[in-house]
Amino acid sequence: MALAANVGSMQVAAALLENPQVATTLEVYYGAYMALGSRDHGTAATRGRCLPFNDENGAIPLGWSLGRKTGDTAASPIVRAEVDLSGRVYKNVAVTGLAGTVADVGRLVYATDDDTFNLTRPTLGIPIGIVMDFVSATNADVLFFSFETLCAIAMAGAAQYMWHLGVVAEFSATGDLLKGIKCSHHGRIIDFYAICISAPADADLNATIFLEIDTVDVTGGVITAVTADTMGLLKQGTAITAGNVFHEGSVIDVETTVTAAGSVNDCFYNVYAEVLMEPGL
Repeated sequence: MALAANVGSMQVAAALLENPQVATTLEVYYGAYMALGSRDHGTAATRGRCLPFNDENGAIPLGWSLGRKTGDTAASPIVRAEVDLSGRVYKNVAVTGLAGTVADVGRLVYATDDDTFNLTRPTLGIPIGIVMDFVSATNADVLFFSFETLCAIAMAGAAQYMWHLGVVAEFSATGDLLKGIKCSHHGRIIDFYAICISAPADADLNATIFLEIDTVDVTGGVITAVTADTMGLLKQGTAITAGNVFHEGSVIDVETTVTAAGSVNDCFYNVYAEVLMEPGL
């Protein structure tokens, strides 16, 4: 039915959240990057209330504080903040990890607190913006995402996921174990590991497992399979440092270099890649 009167809930612009409660005793400043405590954040004191952003469990990226407030939920009226939820470009922002060249453009930006931004994904990371132009080796112009965009990113996996590449076995000779796995988007592999399904029995087994993207070896991400491995053991790959970018249509191969061959079907490993999704093709 068509409206016949004003709707009260439509009177506040979507880009401006005027009245989230501020968690008690917490002080927020004008220009601080804010979070909303989810229903499983911290304690009951912060759930459903806003607070300075930190990369912690249950923190929902929110937007920018438009004033200085000290939280007091016992006050009457309760202290509330004004938060800008819109997406916009902020000029000359300090961002850790910049190269200070045009190659910075298009890099995803993360936050570790209400005024610290960097290009390296923290342990609990969700991209909150993207570099639009470089300024120097320390500063850039950054498009910070709107709250709606942040929600979409979070519900889509915070721009990352764990890719089960398959099962590898038969470490009898150097070569391909899994070949021709096609990529459906642009991104980079940031971690590689395996879980032993069936423990090796051959006392001679010593082999490495690694990745190749479009026929070029990834630098790092090397897993070593040895006789001492046990069923269920997680085998962490070495740190990945280069050669880890792929594009839509790129091909991933899982390969092995055998130092001492094991028997055919002697052992089995599930192999996984942690993937960071990035804009573009």
